[in-house]
Amino acid sequence: MLNTGCVQGIYMQIGGRYIQIRSCKRFFPVISMNEAIRKKLMVRIQENRARAEKWTGTICPNIFKKLKVNIIRSGKCDVLWNGDDGFEVQEKETHRFIVNLEQRTCSCRYWQLSGLPCCHAISCIYKASKVLDEFIAPCFSVSEYNKTYAISCIYKASKVV
Repeated sequence: MLNTGCVQGIYMQIGGRYIQIRSCKRFFPVISMNEAIRKKLMVRIQENRARAEKWTGTICPNIFKKLKVNIIRSGKCDVLWNGDDGFEVQEKETHRFIVNLEQRTCSCRYWQLSGLPCCHAISCIYKASKVLDEFIAPCFSVSEYNKTYAISCIYKASKVV
């Protein structure tokens, strides 16, 4: 039998992760449930804003960790440059990839899918003596992260009777 008046928990996707709004209890009215969600979001936004204030650099720390792995892998790539923006990268002895810095593409497709340069692209960027930060999608910058969490939840209090 379906119990429509009972809410066990609410899951919301915030920042790429699903979180459970645990403050919701059984038989909560809709307005009270919305209020609990609003409070949870206010706390979460402020926590993310405070965490981002401590960051140094131009790239978010979690993204920088992923980049460091690709930078290490890029040291094992052999690069052939055509003198323009076209490169052929050989990783190990059997894998070959075509990289175009102007179009920001690699035949492994990691760069197109994630917005972060793959190890092949990083080795080409270094070969061409260019700056890596210019080839990272702007959405991964600390300034864009701060813009995301710059919003304050303004709440108009109702009269208590």
